[in-house]
Amino acid sequence: MNKHSRSLVFAFVLFSVLLIGLYIYFYQFSELPEEQNDLILNLVALLAPLLSAVFATRVFLNFEPGDKPREVWKYLTIFIWLWTAGEFIWAGYLIFVGDVPLPSFGDAFWLAGFVFLTIALRKQYQAVTLKPVPLWQILAIWAGVFVLTYLVLMFAQAEANLGNYLEFWYAVADFAAGIAAIRIFLAFRGGRMSRPWIGLFVLGLSDSIYAWLIATGMYAMSSAEGNLVSLVADTTYMAAYLVLATGFMATYLTLKHGLDVSRIEVTLPES
Repeated sequence: MNKHSRSLVFAFVLFSVLLIGLYIYFYQFSELPEEQNDLILNLVALLAPLLSAVFATRVFLNFEPGDKPREVWKYLTIFIWLWTAGEFIWAGYLIFVGDVPLPSFGDAFWLAGFVFLTIALRKQYQAVTLKPVPLWQILAIWAGVFVLTYLVLMFAQAEANLGNYLEFWYAVADFAAGIAAIRIFLAFRGGRMSRPWIGLFVLGLSDSIYAWLIATGMYAMSSAEGNLVSLVADTTYMAAYLVLATGFMATYLTLKHGLDVSRIEVTLPES
């Protein structure tokens, strides 16, 4: 990226920190009525996934129809928009109903999103390593996720119902996707184009905290019921989306403006 692009990324990182700070303020210190406070919290939280989806779309549109990366970003963009739709549905339940059923209509979008994320990860890994990934390996990994989720549910001594299973499944599935993302990051040798994949690992961490809170009944659905652990889960979840958004933004600026050649070292042959 050039100097201007780096400044834009830095400004967005600063904006992200301020956004999380604003969320913490309204969660912990605001004296507004509960309904107004919860509305502001939900709207602030929705900015993170929405920004991720917008920047992913900008990256996708930057590629021409014949470009190979466009195929990866097509599925990745569909994935993040599906998850954003799920977040809006979740927030809608909280704003208009005051509670979220488990499972809910939003789960259909999150589950569908994993299908497109899997396709994107597979295509990206194959493009970077030039090694095919057989379908049976993909199915075996997801079968392992389903089995591991059940074991985690039993270990957590949570009630074995569909709602709890789904929440723990999201955590395990996010970590599985995060591990695949780290593999891609290493295959990229830590390059600029690998940055968006790191946010997936952070999502796994935040989802695991959230699943535990839901299973134990400790998660606070409103600021009036708020507790420190729920605040950590919510802000970590926001941060994960903002990490994704930062990576998508940096990728878009790199594609649009190119690398800063003044920062590339060139070794000349000895005469």
